[in-house]
Amino acid sequence: MDTLRGVVERITFHNEENGYTVAKLTPEAGAWQRHAPASFGAAREVTIVGNMLGLNVGECVELQGRWTVHSGYGRQFQVETFRPVLPATIAGLEKYLGSGLIKGIGPVTAHRIVKQFGLDTLTIIEEQPERLVEVPGVGPKRMELIRKAWLEQRAIKEVMLFLQSHGVSTSLATKIYKTYGDEAIQIVRSDPYRLARDIFGIGFLTADKIAQSLGMPEDAPERVAAGIAYALNQASEEGHVFLPTSELVKQAAELLGLAPSLIGMGLARLWNEGQVKVAPGPGGEAIEPQPTFVAEPRLVAEQGQLYAVRTVEEAQQLLAEEHAVYLTSLYFSEVGTARHLYRLLREGESRLAAFGRYRPADWDRVLKEAERSSGFPLAPQQQQAVQAVLTHRVTVLTGGPGTGKTTTVRTIIELCRHEHKRVLLAAPTGRAAKRLAETTGQEAKTIHRLLEFKPG
Repeated sequence: MDTLRGVVERITFHNEENGYTVAKLTPEAGAWQRHAPASFGAAREVTIVGNMLGLNVGECVELQGRWTVHSGYGRQFQVETFRPVLPATIAGLEKYLGSGLIKGIGPVTAHRIVKQFGLDTLTIIEEQPERLVEVPGVGPKRMELIRKAWLEQRAIKEVMLFLQSHGVSTSLATKIYKTYGDEAIQIVRSDPYRLARDIFGIGFLTADKIAQSLGMPEDAPERVAAGIAYALNQASEEGHVFLPTSELVKQAAELLGLAPSLIGMGLARLWNEGQVKVAPGPGGEAIEPQPTFVAEPRLVAEQGQLYAVRTVEEAQQLLAEEHAVYLTSLYFSEVGTARHLYRLLREGESRLAAFGRYRPADWDRVLKEAERSSGFPLAPQQQQAVQAVLTHRVTVLTGGPGTGKTTTVRTIIELCRHEHKRVLLAAPTGRAAKRLAETTGQEAKTIHRLLEFKPG
């Protein structure tokens, strides 16, 4: 990785959302010749690009990155990390303060301040801002404006430097600052795994690297809990709403490099905090942890110990038997879906009563007619699926690509038409609805359009 140092002359583009910046930098004497590839020749200004939240005109900065040649814009320095370097000369101080970096200070005021305090200017602004009123033209109101603007700029830079010092890329550091603001350092120090929960693009593995850089022990409860949640999230990406206890412990132990007994402790922690639900089996009623009550003031000091004892007991309980462990949101999604399906099965009058009167011979006849009409024979499972759909109020038909769902749906539509039933087709998205219409030969709508739902 190359290093470049110089003064920011102007910013030609800046995206407030992600911090992406294009700027011009004047390299310090000799920097260009030392670091740029010889083929780049000589230049007074360098184009620098990258995520640089808090970069300001007039700042002296040290950049780390790599030299590139853009097809449209020519040679550039692609910035990976940057840090401000405070100016150490009178001319540098005047340019730095007069750049518009600090509200309340323009070029004229910057000249007056530096003339008054010399090389101690930045120390005065930082530690004794009330002395700024000694400068001609700076009253109490302007002094307060300068003080607040300085603190704001300092906060941004402190956060960015802290994050970069722990291996966080500039682009991720920008996301973190945009999410947490001035509280970013405190939040990252106290619970780095919160980043994975709060910020899109930061997963457990990235948060874990930051935590390790901060010196968090491998068996820290926060790390174990985050690893378990990550394992459950990964399972959900594969279509699972829960994992059996044994499988979850195995996956989390491998991920974290820890003993299974420690995974049980982390699982008990998540259970107590309500982040996971534990059930005897899939869709079963959740088992709730038993709360610890502190009834007397003398027990308050022992609360942590009582909690620890209870957590150990619960960890042993969770590992002793096989349970279904859900992320809380997925547990309620599954239970809620089951309840709605049950309601649909029981409420209202069936519109498919005609098919309920079919005898086995009737099914054989209509299914053979449908096969002749479509030109596609039905496998036994497809025939069973058709009968299930047409004799129940609600049916869930699922299967991977090429398993015969489309042919089954076509047959269902054909038999409904045979009984003079009106069929409506709907899909979650416009693209899916279009595909459904193409494969069935019948109009399909999005669910919203079918229900004539208009938000707001």
